[in-house]
Amino acid sequence: MKRSGIILLTLAAVSALRVPVANLLYSFALNLGGRGLAAQSQSLIAMVCDGVAMVAAAWVATGRLELDRSRGFPLSWPARMTLAGAGIGAAIALVNALIVHRFFPQAAASSTTVATYLQGAPGLGAHLALGFGLAVFSPVVEEIYFRGLLQQGLDEAVPYAGMLAATLLFVTEHPGSFNSPAIWLLGLGLALIYRRTRSVAATIACHVVNNCLILYALPLATR
Repeated sequence: MKRSGIILLTLAAVSALRVPVANLLYSFALNLGGRGLAAQSQSLIAMVCDGVAMVAAAWVATGRLELDRSRGFPLSWPARMTLAGAGIGAAIALVNALIVHRFFPQAAASSTTVATYLQGAPGLGAHLALGFGLAVFSPVVEEIYFRGLLQQGLDEAVPYAGMLAATLLFVTEHPGSFNSPAIWLLGLGLALIYRRTRSVAATIACHVVNNCLILYALPLATR
């Protein structure tokens, strides 16, 4: 019981401190010369700062709480779990394209806005960097944080709480998507994969494939 309380208090503190730390890093980066950059470039800086805060929080907290750090920071990528996660990510994107985007225009508008924003990046270098950030970097750091730390820690403190809490926190992490069935479907899918496999490698594969399809394939299919 005492350990459960320590885990919950630590995770609450980590969740409360992550955003201020990320904002502090972002302000520092802007003061070093980032204020004159285009909006897409500033978004990339913000993404990196938030990612650094997420990974640092996960690394410190998993160590302090004596959680299984190899889950949050996988050194191996089991082929079967990774391929299964990638397949589920593609399936979620397909469901979103065929059903959610058809009957819930808000979800479609959200994805279209992100894709359009990506296309507006100034220059090929910025476009590639922002695309990598949205399609690969963000999924990796989010899965380390939401699944490798929060879901693992919450499940150890209160059985089954991690899956529900991680889904809710993941959805609220994406502004404007709270009423979007697409983001709820992805968040719940990722939480279920981790619950079943205990593999962050599998959830990363799912998230990366899903984001790549939403950013690049879906806009082409809906033109």
